[in-house]
Amino acid sequence: MELRVKLASQSESRIPLISHFNTASLSSIVSSNVICFTAESVFHPLYPAEIRVVEGQPLFASPAHLVASQAVKYLGFNTEDADYVMGTESSLECWERLHQTIEAKGRGLEREQSWWMERRQKAIKDALTLLFEQHPPLLRALLDTGDAMLVYCARFCSMETELSIGMRESDLRAWLYTVDISSKQLLELCTRPMAFRPSYLGGNRLGLILMELRREFVLRGAFPHTLPELPISVDVILGTDSPTESMMVSDPFDILCPDNYTALWINPLFILAKEKKDPELMNIASWVKIAPRLITVDESRINEVVEELLKTNGKDNTYLRSVPSEDMRAVFMKLTGMLRSTLSEVDTYHNDMQALSVEVNRMQVIRRGLEDTHEREKRPERAAAGRDRFPDRPRDKSPIPSLLGMSVVPPAPPQSIIPRRERDYKIPTRRRSPFGDERRRRDVERRARSPPHRNNDVRSPPRRKPVTSSPPPQPKPPKQPKPADRELSDGEIVSSDED
Repeated sequence: MELRVKLASQSESRIPLISHFNTASLSSIVSSNVICFTAESVFHPLYPAEIRVVEGQPLFASPAHLVASQAVKYLGFNTEDADYVMGTESSLECWERLHQTIEAKGRGLEREQSWWMERRQKAIKDALTLLFEQHPPLLRALLDTGDAMLVYCARFCSMETELSIGMRESDLRAWLYTVDISSKQLLELCTRPMAFRPSYLGGNRLGLILMELRREFVLRGAFPHTLPELPISVDVILGTDSPTESMMVSDPFDILCPDNYTALWINPLFILAKEKKDPELMNIASWVKIAPRLITVDESRINEVVEELLKTNGKDNTYLRSVPSEDMRAVFMKLTGMLRSTLSEVDTYHNDMQALSVEVNRMQVIRRGLEDTHEREKRPERAAAGRDRFPDRPRDKSPIPSLLGMSVVPPAPPQSIIPRRERDYKIPTRRRSPFGDERRRRDVERRARSPPHRNNDVRSPPRRKPVTSSPPPQPKPPKQPKPADRELSDGEIVSSDED
C-alpha cells in the first residue's frame, strides 16, 4: 500500500517526454482569446509553401519536407529510406512516410528520444521561421492573431501527443467552458509533463511555437499593416472544422473516408461527461460531423446528361435511374448554374428595355416641342392691339394752338427712325368693346349743347352765427386748512403749502 502511494505521488524527477518550454514571456501577454487551427491551416508545417534554406540550393516543397530532411540526417536513414521519405512532392505523404519509417525501423532509444524531446521541435520552429520570412502574407495572417492563444486541434495519438491539444475544437471549447479554465491556466497546463496534465490532454507544443515566433517577429519590428494581406477567408486560414482533426500521422489519410467525420476518441470532455453523468455534455462529446457529398468532376459526362435532358425536355427521365448520385449532383449544379446565368441575362435585357423606354419618352418630348415651334412660326402675323380699330380714321395733323398766338405744328418723325414691325406687338385674343369710346363721345356732345354759365348770378352771402360774449372768470375759493392731527387717507399726499 505504501508503495502504491509513493508511486502515485507527484514527483518532478520523472523523465519528461519533451523538453521544457519557457512560457514566462508568453503568459504575461497572452489574452483571454483562444484561436484554434488544424493541420489544414496555413500555420501547420504541412502547408504546401515552398521554402529555401540557403540561396542557390533547391527549394523544399513545404516546411514538412525540411523537417523530414533534418530527421533523415539526424536519425541516420539509409539511402533507400531517405529516397522513400523525400521522394514525394506531397507534404502529407512525406510526413506520413517519415513517421512510418521511424516507427518501423528503430534508430536507438537515446537518439529517437532526443529527436522526439527536442530536435523535432527545433526543426519545426526553424522551418516555420523560413516559411513566414519568405511568405509575407502568411506572416500577416500570424500577426493578425494578436495576443490570442493558439491551439492546434487534433486527436490524441502517441506521435502527436505533445504537438496537438488532443481534442477537437468543439470538444475543447465545451471543456474549457465547463471546467472554467482561462487561457493562461490552459497555457500552464500545456507546459506540464504529460503525467501531471489531465488525462488525454496534449501539450499543444505547435501552438506554443507559433506564439513564440509571433512575439519574435513583433520584437523585430514587423507590423501587420505593412505586409500584404492573404486573400482567403479566416476559416480557410485556420482550417476550421477540418477532417484532419482525425488524422493519424503514421497512417495514410483519405479525406473522403467516412471515418474521418464520424470517428470519436477519448478526450477530457468524454471523461468529464462520464463522471458527471451529464447528458448535455455527452451529446456534445459524441457529436459527429456530416460527411461531404461527392460530386463528379467529369465535365464530358455531365454535358452528355444535360444535353439528353434538354433534348427530351424532361419528358423521358427513366434513364436517370441508372445515373450515379455523384453525377446527379453535378447535373443539378450544372442546371442551376445555367438557370442563374439565364436570370442574369433576363435582368440585363430588362434594364436595357427600361433605358430604351426612357430614351423613347425623351425623344417624344423633343418631337412635340419641335412641332409646337413650327406651328407658332407658321401662324399669320397680325397687327398689335388697338391698331386696326379705326383703319380709315385719318390722323389729325392740325396745328396746335399756342399761348403766344402762334400755331405749332408737331414735328415730323425723322426718316432714320425705322418703324416697328407689326409682329413686335402682342396680338390680342379678342377685340376690345367700343363702349367706352362711345360713352366718351356722347359726353362731349352733351357738353357742347348745354348753355354757358352766367357771370352775373347774385348769390346771397353765407349766414354767420351771432357772437356772444363769454362771462368773466370767477376767482377760485381758497382751500381750508386741514388739522395737523388728522389721519391721512390711502394715497393722500401732503402738499408743501399745507405744511
